[in-house]
Amino acid sequence: MNSHEKSITYQKECEKKKVASRKLSVFRTCLLVILMLITGAVQSAPDWRYYYKKGLIEYNEHLYEFALENLNKALEKKPDLYDAANIIAHIHMQKGDRFTAEKYLLQSLSINEMQEDIHYQLGVLYDYTGQYDKALSHFLRAVEIDPSHRAARFNLIKQYWARGDSANAEKHFAICYRIGKPDGLKLYREGLQREEQKNDREALALYQRALTKCPVLIEAHFRIAEIHRRSGNITASIHSLEEIKKIRPDNDKAYIYIAHLLFTRVKAKNRSAILQRAIGNLHRAIEINPRNSEPYFLLSEIYLFIGKREKAVEYNRKGAALEESEQ
Repeated sequence: MNSHEKSITYQKECEKKKVASRKLSVFRTCLLVILMLITGAVQSAPDWRYYYKKGLIEYNEHLYEFALENLNKALEKKPDLYDAANIIAHIHMQKGDRFTAEKYLLQSLSINEMQEDIHYQLGVLYDYTGQYDKALSHFLRAVEIDPSHRAARFNLIKQYWARGDSANAEKHFAICYRIGKPDGLKLYREGLQREEQKNDREALALYQRALTKCPVLIEAHFRIAEIHRRSGNITASIHSLEEIKKIRPDNDKAYIYIAHLLFTRVKAKNRSAILQRAIGNLHRAIEINPRNSEPYFLLSEIYLFIGKREKAVEYNRKGAALEESEQ
């Protein structure tokens, strides 16, 4: 059997396994419902518990349409069942129906307002749809209920920086770092060890885990960007650096690194736009730290590349002057 035939055979086996897994999920759901009937859990007029349990089983088995039907029935029979409303909202989010998801999340909070994760989810939803005042309100409420809510803190940092409120951004950054530092640094150091062992795959996973514990661990964002750069995934690398700019817009190194990466993409079709973006990042880096010679020299290279020799000479001279002053 040649390699092509082996590949086809393997694909067929995978498809068979997927079908078998789906059939098993349906079988399990049916079996559990039958057992509920046999044990008397379901009477002639099923109450909310029956529909909720059935919907929960279907949700866990990813049978979302069936789950929606039964969870809605449970919510109709018990209007204060906010857990059902939360699951229904999550299913609609999975389907991309944010309008309906919002409806059920708000319904859930109208029943039990003390749900920090639901406030956080609404904050994310409103941030995505550009309703920033509502997003800020829900992120703030999430940390009022649970001051250790890292994800809400992380989003508050971005919200306040976007509003130009550096004082509140710094405040939430410090709290987020203090909360997540012990667990985040431990995972980050493990990631460094894996990198030293040339195991980028495990290092990347550890850095990503570190960010779940401490989302403002700037070093982890930089290491993730570097691993993506080494693998040739420049887009992912730039994305990681852009995340730094959202929580530390005063970090000149992130702007310079992005400019370097953009300059490596000069063969792209939209070369002019990419280079202008690189130039913009470098000018921002100079605004943040005018004593760093690196952005001046890179600007000189870019201007020389695009044929603006006078500007190239100007920035080269400025960079050289800064280097001389530091000696």
